[in-house]
Amino acid sequence: MPWIHSIKVSKDRPELSEWCLKYNAFGQDFEFKWTAKNLQPIHHQKIHWRSVDGLPNRGTVRFYPRSPSSVGVQLTISYEVPDLLVPLAASVSPLVESILQKDLERFAVFAKEQSVKASVK
Repeated sequence: MPWIHSIKVSKDRPELSEWCLKYNAFGQDFEFKWTAKNLQPIHHQKIHWRSVDGLPNRGTVRFYPRSPSSVGVQLTISYEVPDLLVPLAASVSPLVESILQKDLERFAVFAKEQSVKASVK
C-alpha cells in the first residue's frame, strides 16, 4: 500500500494501530492519521476494523472459498472525506477506489507467492 506511510501497532494494546496516510494528489501533499481498532475476526472469513481517533473510517475484508486452492476477497471501506477535500469529494472517491484496487491486485500476487513458498516446504 504505497499511500500508507506508516503503521504502528500498540505494544500495550495490540488490537490498536496508528496509521499515517501520505499522498500527493491534485498538486498537493496530503497527510491523514488515525488510530484503528481491530474488531473480533471470524477465522478464515472476516477481518474488520474501525477508527477510534483521527480520520473516521471503518472497513471489512471478507474471504470466500472458491475452491480448495482459491479464495475470493472482498474489501469494503467507508470513510469520511476530510473537510479539506470536500470540494474535491467527487474526484477523491474514484482515486481511492483505484488505489485500493491496485492494492488488492498486489495482495493477490503476494498471497499466490506465499502459497507457492508454503507448498515447497
